[in-house]
Amino acid sequence: MNITATTQTKQTNLVKPALLQKLLLFLFSNKKSFAFEVTDRKYLLFTVDLLLILLATFIYSRSFISHLTLAEAFQQYWPWFIAVTVYWSFFSYVFDLYNLEKVNKFYTIVKNILIASTLTVGCYLLLPWYTPALPDSRLFIFLFYINTVLSLITWRYVYTRLLIRPLFLKRVIIVGSGWPSQALIDVFANGDIFNYHLGYKVVGLLDETVTGSSYKGVRILQKIHDLPRLMKRLKVDEIIVSDSLNDESSNRFLLELTKCRMKGIDVTSLSDFYEELTGRVLVHNSGRDFYLSFPYNNKHFKNAYQVFNRATDLVFGICGVMACLFFLPLIYLANMLFSKGPLFYSQERVGLYGKTFKITKFRSMVIDAEKDGAAWAQKNDCRITPIGKILRRSRIDELPQAWSVLKGDMSLIGPRPERPVFVEQLKQEIPFYDTRHLAKPGITGWAQAIYKYGSNTDDALMKVQYDLYYLKNRSFLLDIKVILKTISVVLRFKGM
Repeated sequence: MNITATTQTKQTNLVKPALLQKLLLFLFSNKKSFAFEVTDRKYLLFTVDLLLILLATFIYSRSFISHLTLAEAFQQYWPWFIAVTVYWSFFSYVFDLYNLEKVNKFYTIVKNILIASTLTVGCYLLLPWYTPALPDSRLFIFLFYINTVLSLITWRYVYTRLLIRPLFLKRVIIVGSGWPSQALIDVFANGDIFNYHLGYKVVGLLDETVTGSSYKGVRILQKIHDLPRLMKRLKVDEIIVSDSLNDESSNRFLLELTKCRMKGIDVTSLSDFYEELTGRVLVHNSGRDFYLSFPYNNKHFKNAYQVFNRATDLVFGICGVMACLFFLPLIYLANMLFSKGPLFYSQERVGLYGKTFKITKFRSMVIDAEKDGAAWAQKNDCRITPIGKILRRSRIDELPQAWSVLKGDMSLIGPRPERPVFVEQLKQEIPFYDTRHLAKPGITGWAQAIYKYGSNTDDALMKVQYDLYYLKNRSFLLDIKVILKTISVVLRFKGM
């Protein structure tokens, strides 16, 4: 008995110095950062949000079930907590509460928290399946809502003030020359102000071909002979390497990068880093580096995905046609009163493998809108009718395309089909534009859910970058993300 106790004491004494040593090494090491990357920050936001929601739900439950402990609540009434988790997960994602590019816009976040919290609490209270019945006193409902909103807003305020501190930023350096490196810096920079809410601080651009001293506030470094020593001096956590390095530079930097990697510094491809950060591929309209983003065949789960995709199309096609029939008399009446003319209009579009087909939509523009020739739709386009504005913003004008989905000309999710005249124009300006025709066009898509309506060639290039990302990474999970983001666009009337 005494021997065992003595052994445990020795083990305890051995553990304490080891923990203390690790703590001291961390505090006095060159890398003094609790770096939260993009994924870490999204998980942190969602986890704390959900914990606050669950705590508010528990407090609300105690208001009409006295002496309820936390353990008893999760053991006996776990469906209540599952329900509020599902509601919050859905509405918080739909209303963009985890978009790090917007998380620093505090008043926008407050507005979205109010909407998401109202819908979550409303569904929780008014849909009593797997949730408690309404309490006798309506004061408890009010306190439940106020507790939820105030705790979330307070937490988000603390987050916006705390996690932009240097301690929580990952220090990165970009190695490479040309537009790819600058394009990545453009993602972080808003003018000369950096968006540190993405979790990164760019401490330098290693480019021996540039003559300037800085680019958008990022210091340009040249003629570096000892990369590991520089990384130690700048306290770099990660090196982002551009694919544009020439052979001579690649051979010279390979050994240097290996030394950095052996010292525990992360080394990441710039194109992969850019895709993960932005949700689009890094391509230029010159098409020189297009091989990096070409959507090569991915055979993993290919057959299962195709079956799932077609089944989803059929379900949506049937539901879409039924919804179209429901809205048809209402839209017909509105057109009779405010914009007389045909109810539908048809256009030729380019689909799978470049084949053309006809799409049908509810008419949203005046008659003879293109009497002077084909033109891009613009923001506040004077050709759009008053009813057309509502149809476009709610995306109801797209419903008749459900028939094209049933026929197999289109899919629910995919690149939006463009008109032949614009396709020919864009193929001349964007050499790889045809690649978006490697999949069926969709009623909605990754580009449509994230980016605005295209009104010029620059917008078309940006949409192609999103489309190529979707073609490279299409999966069940990505399709669900597209559907949720599309729901967000519809509910917030963000359509054009």
